[in-house]
Amino acid sequence: MKGFFLAAALVACLGLSTAANAADLGGNCCADLEERIAELEATTARKGNRKVSLTVYGQVHAAILWHDIDGIDSEVITQSGTSTSRFGFKGEAKIGANAKAGYVLEVGVNQEGTPWAPADDLGLSVRHSALWLEGAMGRVTLGHTSQATDTIDEISFGNTTVASKLLSLQPFSNAYLGGLDLPFDGGRMSVARYDSPVVGGFIASAAWGGDDVWDAALRFAGEFSGFKVAAAVGYRDEMSALFGVQTETITAAGSVQHVTSGLFVSGMYGSVDFGGPDDLVGYHVQGGIEWPLIAGVGKTTAYGEWGRVEIGGDEADMFGAGVVQSIDAAAMDLYIAYRQYDVLGEDVQTATAGARIKF
Repeated sequence: MKGFFLAAALVACLGLSTAANAADLGGNCCADLEERIAELEATTARKGNRKVSLTVYGQVHAAILWHDIDGIDSEVITQSGTSTSRFGFKGEAKIGANAKAGYVLEVGVNQEGTPWAPADDLGLSVRHSALWLEGAMGRVTLGHTSQATDTIDEISFGNTTVASKLLSLQPFSNAYLGGLDLPFDGGRMSVARYDSPVVGGFIASAAWGGDDVWDAALRFAGEFSGFKVAAAVGYRDEMSALFGVQTETITAAGSVQHVTSGLFVSGMYGSVDFGGPDDLVGYHVQGGIEWPLIAGVGKTTAYGEWGRVEIGGDEADMFGAGVVQSIDAAAMDLYIAYRQYDVLGEDVQTATAGARIKF
């Protein structure tokens, strides 16, 4: 590229030499242009080679969280665990007509400490560090990345996951429980993962993370008679770091939206078998409407939700509602959300106001 610019500059200088002399420019146009090009090259971010693409992406998410536990309230400025701040790099390269390879390197940015997680314990964290190879038979991924059952709790056609994910205690758990959440959704770890090609709207996935960890999932997405439909079911067998025993987890989620009206409903079911007499079971349903309330700004999403978790005859209920406003010109979401929990006879209320901007 530098050679191209220099050649163009030489042609320009030769063609305009008489005019340059008449204007007493001293014949320094080419040297000056070369110096400017060198300066631009020194200050421009470049990728390592021209064979593999490079995309830089990420988001910043922050919120104000208020909670009340039996009349004792507290407020904190936090990063919502529903969709944490992050930055990443990804890219790919074609190997042949039907094959390509790629990579993803994504880093989470954790906010300052909370009462349950001091600042010294927080900072940068690896979310994804993996490479993949894809062909006609599907994609194989190796490295630190999502299990097959990860993100099942994010299946929703309404723009709600920035404020509320299915069967999740976020954002309360990120601010006051050190990130500890309900164990239904899959996570990220070092795995070997396979994803099938899309066949009739279906994708099958399986991941193996060592002798004690493996999972599989089946996902579907399609549109029928003016309705968008998405669903997933997954099974996970792992040694639980939370409970210290081998567990078997079944998860299922789905979402339906009427395209014309914007009405949607989403739901999730989860069951964790500890090998004992009682399973941990959870249900969560969200419903609402998404429509362009403010013309030219972005869609407004209003939703309500109900959830329940049961184990050994005990149960905890949750009711909530929220509004999310997209600002398309800034790739931004503003939201407010409220939840009320009834846990073993104690009332817990949370209210969150936050914003997320993507780049």
